[in-house]
Amino acid sequence: MKQLTLILALSLSAAYGQKEEKKRSAEAHEHGSGKLGIAFEGVAGKFEWEIPLESLIGFEYEPTTPADKKKLADAKELVKAKFAEMVLLPGMCALRVEFADAKFVDHGDHQHNDFHANGAITCTQAPRGDLKFAFQKFFPGIHKTKVQFLSDTAQTGAEILDDRGVVSLGN
Repeated sequence: MKQLTLILALSLSAAYGQKEEKKRSAEAHEHGSGKLGIAFEGVAGKFEWEIPLESLIGFEYEPTTPADKKKLADAKELVKAKFAEMVLLPGMCALRVEFADAKFVDHGDHQHNDFHANGAITCTQAPRGDLKFAFQKFFPGIHKTKVQFLSDTAQTGAEILDDRGVVSLGN
């Protein structure tokens, strides 16, 4: 599984054509736009998802008030409980979120903080069919998702706009 995690990390960085740190930082923080990477080795897979925090809860500063802390806690729980309804895998696969949290980084005079989630996907056979999406059902602020899929037999990706579009995993 370590090899699978390495493959996922490498495929994500290659998929987004990041040439320099500034450009990567700007691309990684486009409000309403997230990145989803999925990698498979046989019937076992991993996923990583990153999106600006503002796209989920309406702000990106580190919460200090009880109301803002609740918004973040609710978003974490919603991702953990419903991510499999946001990323619609073919019927032979099941998804489990292992980590979901915000990453707060001090940028001096401004804050651009992101939400990260990752987890495992298990299938009864090699994944095939179409990968569909329903992010906006739960988070209306998500408008674009760059998806990269990598398996033993395929590498593909797509830019999904407002949940329209699919990523074909093969037949």
